[in-house]
Amino acid sequence: MRFLFRFRSLSVQWGLLAAIMLHIGRTQVSAVSCPTDHSTILITIDTLRVDHIGTYGFPIARTPCLDLLSKSGWTWTEVMTDVPLTLPAHCSLLTGLPVSRHGVRTNLGYTLAPEYETLATRFRQAGFRTAAFIGGYPLLARFGLDRGFDTYDDHLTRSDGTNTLMLERPAFELVGAAQAWLERNPGPQPWFIWLHFYDPHTPYDPPGTFAAMFEHKYDGEIAYTDAALTKLFRYVRKYFPSESRPRLIVTADHGEALGDHREQTHGLLLYQATLSIPLIINWEGTCPPALIMNTQNALTIYQVHDLIFETRKDKAELAEYPLTEGHGDPPFYFESCHAFEKYRWSPISGIRQGQWKLHAGPRIELYDLEHDPQEQHDLAVVNHDQVAVMTGLHASLSGTSATLQQKTIIESDQEVLSALEALGYIVNTQSTGQHQDRPPIDLPDPKERIICLDDIEHGSELVRQNKFSQAKAYLEKARQCDPTNPDVRNDLGLVYQNADNFRDAARMFAQAVELAPDNARYHNNYGSALKKVQDYEQAQLHFQRACLLDPHFLPAKLNLAILYYETDRKELACHLIKTVLGINPDWSEARHIATQMECQCH
Repeated sequence: MRFLFRFRSLSVQWGLLAAIMLHIGRTQVSAVSCPTDHSTILITIDTLRVDHIGTYGFPIARTPCLDLLSKSGWTWTEVMTDVPLTLPAHCSLLTGLPVSRHGVRTNLGYTLAPEYETLATRFRQAGFRTAAFIGGYPLLARFGLDRGFDTYDDHLTRSDGTNTLMLERPAFELVGAAQAWLERNPGPQPWFIWLHFYDPHTPYDPPGTFAAMFEHKYDGEIAYTDAALTKLFRYVRKYFPSESRPRLIVTADHGEALGDHREQTHGLLLYQATLSIPLIINWEGTCPPALIMNTQNALTIYQVHDLIFETRKDKAELAEYPLTEGHGDPPFYFESCHAFEKYRWSPISGIRQGQWKLHAGPRIELYDLEHDPQEQHDLAVVNHDQVAVMTGLHASLSGTSATLQQKTIIESDQEVLSALEALGYIVNTQSTGQHQDRPPIDLPDPKERIICLDDIEHGSELVRQNKFSQAKAYLEKARQCDPTNPDVRNDLGLVYQNADNFRDAARMFAQAVELAPDNARYHNNYGSALKKVQDYEQAQLHFQRACLLDPHFLPAKLNLAILYYETDRKELACHLIKTVLGINPDWSEARHIATQMECQCH
């Protein structure tokens, strides 16, 4: 795959900025000063696989809007994300920093640290009005990307009034919210708005006729999103004359595997199906086109930030991208800790330089992307010299990057856990906010254990749907395939617990706790099973352990309050239930239990 441009009337920089030079490998983008009053629309389409768009060569695509923007603008074919997960990738895009700098590794347990500026921060400082319209749960304001936005619309409630912990707002409703904001904010002051479309993310459920357009509903979701973009851009063309028409940037956070390398969705592995993303830039105006030279190296998701707004890079920051003798392209580090946090499989990472791409982890893989873009032919065993070069680059860039850094703990209330679990992102609730410096050695390789994933995910999904008897067979197969997976044990414990087999449930939860002793959920579930077999002393210890591991994990506090109440420690019970309701006064189950204790709570 080669670097592709379509030259039109376009610039990569505008008002307020002096001319800058953006280095992308050997590429030099020469920018010029543009009018200061041009507004900007940033579009990110979640989980958009680059080769499922018409302009990128997908013959059956229904993406006329994206294709038209591409034809009249610029299209990059070599852009990569550094983490194939929604929150970390958007942190990279909006801060202009790689994951090794901003430190947000996965979708749960992290918030963007307050010291990092975002695109919105910079635009607002420059006098722009700023607004964001969020389509999916992982980007709620609580996770930190609301910084710099005057309006951050993350209300995931459908127009029919349904509050969707299923966690996405349909594309047309998102566009409607953005249009309403534009109508409320007329006038000459420029604005920057970001629209995040979540529709192509699982579950694939396109509305109406879009579901019947394709064999795979994923492509129907993309077509539906494109239709919503058509509505938005027709509105822009109607109400904004060409001389003041906003600049448009369309990209994605990551792709979707769709079965490539045995991965169905994204987040576990680091192949191009999930790391490659589209980038289309389109705007009208008086700025002449920039001068660009061809390159084989990929533009990174955090360098896209530089195309939207200037990011100053000092010598210390540039030192993160060391060049080896004879190699002019800067190396690019990427990673995923999702497998470690969800399944206790090994975290994986890798590096790309020019045509070469190294997968690091329990097993090294080397690919020549120029001749093998689908990564079908591992060259690690035959090209030892290149492996040595790439391994050295990886070591110089990973350093603390491979370290699972300290989390900024979010409130792990029941809403957050239910929401992220429904999206398949639920991870081990770490309560102290402290990780070991590095994960344990000899963890299973995600590339090998992924053969177990269908049974793991089917069983887990059936448990979430309360179809426990159906889940058991899948989970037993998963336990044989992946014997060190604590989440499988936890789900089996829930299956036994539902069947009132509390001793076997306790046995499964005990194994989960042994495999992942820092997981608050497992301790809470173990305590519940022990309480059912009347081992109140041990149940209390595990409820307390869960509360210590995660002070924000309210189910454990509620269970401990109930245990105190039932064992005649009503004052302690009362104090704890009031603490729970103080943190989440809208939790109906806690309010009901508090009502039952009311006579004792004075």
